[in-house]
Amino acid sequence: MIRSAYKAKNLEECFEYLEQGYKIISGGTDVVVQLREGHLKEVDLLDISSVDELQRIIEFEDKISIGAGMTFTDILSFEELFPYNLHGFIESIESIGSPQIRNAGTIGGNICNGSPAADSIPPLIVLDAVLVIASKDGEREMRIRDFFIGKGKVALKSNEILKSIVFKIPEEEKELTFFKFNLRNALSITLGSIAVLMKVEEERITDISIASGGFSAYCQKEEDMEWMFVGKSLDEARKLIPEANKIVQKRIEQFDDEFKTMKLVTLSGALKTILKG
Repeated sequence: MIRSAYKAKNLEECFEYLEQGYKIISGGTDVVVQLREGHLKEVDLLDISSVDELQRIIEFEDKISIGAGMTFTDILSFEELFPYNLHGFIESIESIGSPQIRNAGTIGGNICNGSPAADSIPPLIVLDAVLVIASKDGEREMRIRDFFIGKGKVALKSNEILKSIVFKIPEEEKELTFFKFNLRNALSITLGSIAVLMKVEEERITDISIASGGFSAYCQKEEDMEWMFVGKSLDEARKLIPEANKIVQKRIEQFDDEFKTMKLVTLSGALKTILKG
């Protein structure tokens, strides 16, 4: 039940109402579901969809800053800002739900909801994105890989708001690839995803960053896989795919029976595509 609602005009008003215990809503794609299912009771809502400070995408120096209030459609309208080697990030945004969801859902909401299978998060993890978090006390920064502390749980205080997401544009020799697993089509709920930022020199992997979504309680960096592949030739890396797959399969086997569909998922096909050279 919605007890009250207020539409903030700026960040200062956001801080004021967050101090009073209001819950943030922007696109509403997650909050509306929670309301319908009765998970939110006697809630005061703070609409941040008109806060200009959250609606900006900026390229500065060698970095890109994306306002947390930008919808997925907003981000795609700036596609020319992203160099080709970031096509995996754009593909992750394009893969999210239906056009209606992309029109309403925001990248900040996707992150702060803490879903284990949020499509935008694995690419941001491999880009080592930094979250700019604001409150009445000022701003702080946190690497996105450290933001998730459990299923649906994030390191955001009740009086704080995610302001922007900042990441460095990777050097041209590195390429970001994204692969998504779902049940039928683009409208299906994501079963899992994997993002890889990789540099290959003379058919050898000299640098690699891997992150996955949907294979644990939250999206995470796959450091064991990285150590397995770095320094290997593409041919050697492809031969290691079954061992890499075991890393996530071991975690999947610990899932509750309600997630048994995930036990059918294998990373082998995705890794073969990514490591094709």
